[in-house]
Amino acid sequence: MKALILNKFKFNQLYQDYLLKIKTDINYGLVLDTRSFQKVLIEGLLPNSINISLIETPLKDWVPLVINPNSRLLVVSEDKLEEECYTSLNAIGYSKIDGLSTTFITDSKEFDIKLNYIKNIELDVENTNQYTNIIDCRENKEHLSGVVEKSHLMPLSKLNSSLETQSLLPSKDGEIFVYCRTGKRSMIASSLLLRHGFTNINNINGGITRLISKGIKLIRI
Repeated sequence: MKALILNKFKFNQLYQDYLLKIKTDINYGLVLDTRSFQKVLIEGLLPNSINISLIETPLKDWVPLVINPNSRLLVVSEDKLEEECYTSLNAIGYSKIDGLSTTFITDSKEFDIKLNYIKNIELDVENTNQYTNIIDCRENKEHLSGVVEKSHLMPLSKLNSSLETQSLLPSKDGEIFVYCRTGKRSMIASSLLLRHGFTNINNINGGITRLISKGIKLIRI
């Protein structure tokens, strides 16, 4: 495993190769960023990344839902968690790991890489009509308990295929708001949206649980 911990130059070389190859095959490879959601909100994400926090969400629960098992992976992890990332991924059949790094988000500045950012926002529960592009990324059975008005129902487990065929969302730079139950899956979904080229992504802080506590009125479907 130690041989997979790459210096910034080797990691960047492989990363740039990924960016070239996904132009013809989006499933060729990606960066799995396993840092905490809070760090990602502050520090940003590499283009062609998916953020699934090792600390907050077990990789075995979410990686198979959103990442093709045949994809090659570069892994960004937090310091001292590289081995846990590697072991967790191998345990669920993700063995095509080309390299790991704990520093490349900072190192990326040296290579003039423009990072992507997700905004974490508080939804105005008294005036939800102002939000025209809302994604509920919970699973279908969860929608039965009520959804935010005007939400597009796009379960995380089907989001990749939904984004490849959808016609409901705005242009790539249009504002999009994403929620789930507590705000964790919506961070994964937000990173998927960025990977598909959408640039103005807002994660709704605390998810529908927080919205209910603030008095939002949900609609039944």
